[in-house]
Amino acid sequence: MKKFVLPFSIFILLGPSLISADLLSTSEHIPSSISADATIGVLDWANPVNACLSDNTYASATTLVLGAKTKYMKATGFGFSIPLTATITGIEVVIEKGASGVLQKVRDESIRIVKEGNIVGNDLAKSDIWRFSDSKHTHGSSSEKWGTDWTAEDINHPNFGIAISVNLSGISVLPSARIDYVSIKVYYNNPLPIKMVAFELNKHFDQAVQLRWTTSAEINNDFFEVQRSKDGVNWMKREELKGAGNSSQLVQYSFHDKVDFSGWVYYRIKQVDFDGAFEYSDTKAIEINTNTYLNTIYPNPSIGRINIPIDEKVGIIKIYNSSGRLILKEIVSQSSLVSIDIGDSSKGLHIAQLESSNGELLFKEKFVIQ
Repeated sequence: MKKFVLPFSIFILLGPSLISADLLSTSEHIPSSISADATIGVLDWANPVNACLSDNTYASATTLVLGAKTKYMKATGFGFSIPLTATITGIEVVIEKGASGVLQKVRDESIRIVKEGNIVGNDLAKSDIWRFSDSKHTHGSSSEKWGTDWTAEDINHPNFGIAISVNLSGISVLPSARIDYVSIKVYYNNPLPIKMVAFELNKHFDQAVQLRWTTSAEINNDFFEVQRSKDGVNWMKREELKGAGNSSQLVQYSFHDKVDFSGWVYYRIKQVDFDGAFEYSDTKAIEINTNTYLNTIYPNPSIGRINIPIDEKVGIIKIYNSSGRLILKEIVSQSSLVSIDIGDSSKGLHIAQLESSNGELLFKEKFVIQ
């Protein structure tokens, strides 16, 4: 006996990690350029370029005058490429440094941030005396913005960096300060290109899969690419759907995919930004059996009464005449052999259409009333 198989649905709500922007951080970046800035101090740094790399070669400053202050060593060119949609939450600077000289009291004079080449913001110098052995000191944190507002463009700017001045004090002969390297790490939140709140697969009687997904927000979203696979490894493009670009409201998408084989079929959605960046949704799977189908209408042709065997609860049967006018609608509430009397007043070609309770087309077949 031929059978009708109800649509099989998978409905998944993606977890909170996909609908919130987590705190991210860059790796430690080192500068590519060192220059002097005389807005503070008079003492020059020797070999300042040595502060670009942690290799035990040093930028150094030595003085005969106790209490002398160095000029700013301004390190820039950190080479960041933070996404332009990011929100900066903090900047962390690490300086590997040491000092020499008997009874020296070498300490920070000023440590400030450099924004577009200008020394700005709060001074995060520490009062600790520098140690004789090299040690790393951290200034700033994941939530420290150094007293100024930031955009991703500011951080990515080639003249973003850090300015360091040192006070060489004590009762030492020739107190000396040395810096092995300087690095910066930046913390930020970056909203996802899309916030996908639902991804649904529905199996149809005609060996087709209806994909539906919903976004609650989109940023710079160019298009979606529906991809299908037989094994979850090798993928093929099935369709491309235009995205909403930028949106802060619910947007629904769907695609009806005809499947010509039996077994498990895998789907994923590739989301592509206007700049070509992309990411994938989770992979979903559904099983297809090409041997399942709905009973055909009988008798066909008919003198007025037709029968439709239905094995499960489905929804609504609609009958249309040859001009496309709806002439009958019947709700199916349980599995049964549905018998419909159309009569002989509407002769000719007709179409029987079966829909789910949410209006999804499940079956469509022609029959004739004589």
